[in-house]
Amino acid sequence: MARASPRIVGGLAPLGVSAVTAPQSRRTRQPPGESLDLHATIDDVPAIRQFVVSACARLGADEGTTFRCALVADELCTNALTHGSASGTVRFTVHVTGDATMVHLHLDDDGAAFDPRSRFDTARDDPLTRSTPGGFGLHLVGESVDEAAYGRTRTHNHTRLTFRAPASR
Repeated sequence: MARASPRIVGGLAPLGVSAVTAPQSRRTRQPPGESLDLHATIDDVPAIRQFVVSACARLGADEGTTFRCALVADELCTNALTHGSASGTVRFTVHVTGDATMVHLHLDDDGAAFDPRSRFDTARDDPLTRSTPGGFGLHLVGESVDEAAYGRTRTHNHTRLTFRAPASR
């Protein structure tokens, strides 16, 4: 059964975060939850993924929602490190909030400007007939999230994603 496309939210205002440019020294206020803040390399992606899994478990999220949230965190962080940084390091703030019925994943990074929502539908063609490899990760992200919002403030990407438990969908 095909999943419905995620609801794309323009800007960040619907999720309670202003899309206006803020001074770099000022931290964006996050809702209560768990945060991980680090300068990362590709070797740190498993630790980021484990942080998300542990945070989801403490929220009481089911296995499927936890898996989708961890998959998306892994893919977006890997992409930011691989494609969004000439140095191979990116500063991430990963923030997880919610409860057993809904998880919100907030990913902030200082990589190159990129709205992942722009690539959610790019891999719909048959993978067996594609002439080039890759391009399926962001499609999987789009299939895994229920809502997605993106904004950019000066040098930082702000991606907000919502994952609903199966009973809440």
